[in-house]
Amino acid sequence: DPVDLKVNKMTSRATFLPIDYKSLPFCQPEGGWEMDNDNIKNNLGQDLAGDRIQSSPYRLKMKEDMFCQQLCIADLGQKQQQQQQQRITDMRPS
Repeated sequence: DPVDLKVNKMTSRATFLPIDYKSLPFCQPEGGWEMDNDNIKNNLGQDLAGDRIQSSPYRLKMKEDMFCQQLCIADLGQKQQQQQQQRITDMRPS
């Protein structure tokens, strides 16, 4: 059975500011980003925090062993590579 994997945001331990998942240079799902707020009921805290549940390109299946699969190829420039490296560094525990 297929499992829909949803994405929301990433947070940094250094800044505590959320980063919208779709603003990161990750692969997009077929058809682009879709908002799933109509299908997922948020609680009041999630609504106030601005959580935006979205579809992801990842495909999972219950009870099926899967190995790494390439979703897409992203060509990042040097500036964007440095920005992503800094985000990773910010998210590491002290």
